[in-house]
Amino acid sequence: MGRKRSRTSVKSKSSMNSISKNIKKMLRADNKKDKMRRVLNQLDAWSKGKRVILHDDNGKRVEAKQIWGSPNKKFTIGRK
Repeated sequence: MGRKRSRTSVKSKSSMNSISKNIKKMLRADNKKDKMRRVLNQLDAWSKGKRVILHDDNGKRVEAKQIWGSPNKKFTIGRK
C-alpha cells in the first residue's frame, strides 16, 4: 500500500456556491415568465429524448411525443 500524503492546508470539499441563492431564484423566476424561453427549453429537452409535457388547447396535459412525434425519427423532404 502507498504512503498517505500530508498536506500543509485543508483541502476544500467543494461545497461552496459561486452564485447566491437569491440570484438563482430571480433567474428561475425570469425563465418562468418568458414563454419563448420555456418553449425553446422544451424543444431542446424533446430533441434529447427526455419526457416533455405540453398543454393542448383544452388545457389537457399531453406528452410531446404525441404532438411533435418521435425526436429520433429522420425527417426527409420528397421521395427517394
